[in-house]
Amino acid sequence: GHLNVSSGSSLKIESLESARSIIGGDGLVLESAGELEVAAGSVSFQGPIRSEGRVHISQGLVEFGSDDQHVIRGDGLMMDENAVLEVQLGELSITGPVESSGFMYIGFAATLNVGSLATFSGSGFESYGVVSLSAESDASGSRRLQEQVLTGVVEIAANTSFESYGHLAIPADASILFSSNSGTSFIAGEGVDSSGDIRVEGGSVHVTSGGVRSAGTLSVTGGSLYFDSDANSALTGPTIIGANGSVFVLNGTVYVHGEVEILGTMTVGSSGKIALAESTGVVCPETLARERCEDWVCEDGFHADNSSACVNHILGCTNSGFD
Repeated sequence: GHLNVSSGSSLKIESLESARSIIGGDGLVLESAGELEVAAGSVSFQGPIRSEGRVHISQGLVEFGSDDQHVIRGDGLMMDENAVLEVQLGELSITGPVESSGFMYIGFAATLNVGSLATFSGSGFESYGVVSLSAESDASGSRRLQEQVLTGVVEIAANTSFESYGHLAIPADASILFSSNSGTSFIAGEGVDSSGDIRVEGGSVHVTSGGVRSAGTLSVTGGSLYFDSDANSALTGPTIIGANGSVFVLNGTVYVHGEVEILGTMTVGSSGKIALAESTGVVCPETLARERCEDWVCEDGFHADNSSACVNHILGCTNSGFD
């Protein structure tokens, strides 16, 4: 059978810290304006959750341990400071708002889809599975109609760290904002594929494996972004480094094909390299160490249009911003 929380009703689970509640079978249905609150102890979902109301974890652990499709819509998900959410198996899709001051964990065999405004400002976020910033807007399970898919806007705030050791996917119209004051975030595993926006406004973001493939906008207007991956990165959309932003290429090659605006600093280490396509409108500065930067220039020193001959020219590249 299944557990049903009707509209306007609430279910509160508050047990001893060592106690574990299990919701199995056909799982839990939470109707519109209904609420599930986990106030203490732990709750393990061995069946699916379908929520049109609000899921509130004020304290304790909620675990998704079944290979099911879990859906949180409606009033979304709220996690307080001492709350933990673990998705060990299955797929959790969220199209309601997310406010988390707690800790969220996505396991190796799990997927998280976020199609809403989500703010993480607490103990952090750690994923070894797939995180996609899009989710279906209805219960049909069909992805064939574009209007049935919602995109996510995720903010990593306060001193929170975001750690993705699986795969991060950011579709068009979706975005992730790193606005942490001093938090350190990591992107590893299979890296990130983005057609949306990646914005770094504070803290530091380290790409340690997998690389970045960005067809959308990548902007670093505050804080720091580190490319430290053996896998190369390809930036085919606009790249912006603001006056207060810093980019470090410590390992691998970053291929830049889109428009570039650099007001801050870009540092290229001894194991890193930048490759600037003609389409960027930017050339490597001569002040940077030889063989750390590669660009396409014409023999007269200016960028060519499509009808002119260009040669692949290597200039210096390292410790200062582009002039």
